[in-house]
Amino acid sequence: MRLLVVPTAGAALLGGVLWLSGIPLSNAGGTDEGVRLVSEGTEATLVVTDLAPGESAERSISISNPGSEPTRLSMTEHGDAVVASGGAAEDALQLVVEREGVRLYAGPMGAMSDVAADQGWIAGGSRVTFTFTVSLPDEAPPLASRAEVSYTWETAS
Repeated sequence: MRLLVVPTAGAALLGGVLWLSGIPLSNAGGTDEGVRLVSEGTEATLVVTDLAPGESAERSISISNPGSEPTRLSMTEHGDAVVASGGAAEDALQLVVEREGVRLYAGPMGAMSDVAADQGWIAGGSRVTFTFTVSLPDEAPPLASRAEVSYTWETAS
């Protein structure tokens, strides 16, 4: 079973192709608004380097199943919760993760727990899109340093 992972910025598809375990991954760069979603190997990494209090940015990644049979998908987040320079929980960099418009997570970036979460089936010949929206609360101090969290997707037939 092969899957195609395609990071997107809005509706635009960007990037080259990497191969890993029979899964072609397309890589998107770009630094719009200081937020990037890049793929390397089996991971997609969400990197926030510049986001002002009250701002948000959205990045997406699409995963396609070019085969004719369905495949089961799981996703794991790897990282620690990210807080602004003040260190208070209410100042944490916020993350909303959605799959096809259905909210999977809303809370501090990096606090999803490092366990595999079942993401259901991808039908043969179809695609699913995961959207990551990061924001910094209005009253939070600026980010003290770069924030980075990685995600891995695994499949099973």
